[in-house]
Amino acid sequence: MTELVERVIDRLILDERGCWLWPGSTGKGYGQVRHRGHNVSTHRLLYQFFRDVIPDELEIDHHCEVRNCANPWHMEVVPHRVNVLRGLSVAGVAGRRETCPRGHLYDDFNSEGRRICSECARKGDRDRKRKRYQADSDYRNRVLERNRARARRVREMMRG
Repeated sequence: MTELVERVIDRLILDERGCWLWPGSTGKGYGQVRHRGHNVSTHRLLYQFFRDVIPDELEIDHHCEVRNCANPWHMEVVPHRVNVLRGLSVAGVAGRRETCPRGHLYDDFNSEGRRICSECARKGDRDRKRKRYQADSDYRNRVLERNRARARRVREMMRG
């Protein structure tokens, strides 16, 4: 393995941010080197050589956000969720957002476990009910009858 590490280090280019850039082959932007018939990720190889082993349930997060950087001190071993939330992907950006598009705080979760803004959820419920009320005469009649019955009960309670 030391021979492979030396081969990788010999090809790295140091940039002004301290990144060790891999100029060779890449897969999805991450440096790769061929070793004994297999592709080996340069950043994972150097992290394990200089720092520590990478547990199976964890992955590497590049603090510098440069995929072909192989500097092990620009990396941290984290769970997948943390890696995604720190990233620049759509999921990462959305996951860090604290307010809904109308500016209200996300303060609740729906039945699928997704964050929601309860104020917008209530408004959506009201809008759906109003639309149904206007479009469905049977529904409108049931609502009117329920409201009349409620008003009769209140009047009776007030009288007696």
